[in-house]
Amino acid sequence: ATLDARADDVRAFLAATAEGYEWAAAPPEEAARELVEGARELCGDDSLDLEMCVRSQRKLGPAYLDGHGKWGRQTSERWNAYLDWLDKEGLLTTYANSRQPVKGQSATLDGLRTGDVGERIPRDQVRAEAIFTNEYFE
Repeated sequence: ATLDARADDVRAFLAATAEGYEWAAAPPEEAARELVEGARELCGDDSLDLEMCVRSQRKLGPAYLDGHGKWGRQTSERWNAYLDWLDKEGLLTTYANSRQPVKGQSATLDGLRTGDVGERIPRDQVRAEAIFTNEYFE
């Protein structure tokens, strides 16, 4: 598995990504300006409105980080809330979403919306702690 075979690369990637998000959350005006300039210079896209991007960054920036100012960390509480929601909506099932579904294993998003979800998984059979790790942030 990639995580075991390339743990150092995964750690380096997460550290660099965290640094970017943690920086972007602090100065919303500067982060928005960098986004607009980068889109224009690197992608040839001058359609982003700086004022709208600043307003957006002011709203979204704080959501990038947890209560300790860190990006990407997972918690059992968040995962349990998500799993509870999936269960309530009938979406805690054996099928995964896929653009190229495999019969009996996955379905398109439209298929999932229309009930092609596989078998329901009882909520008590899914432990939040078993589906995430913060190990690669250390």
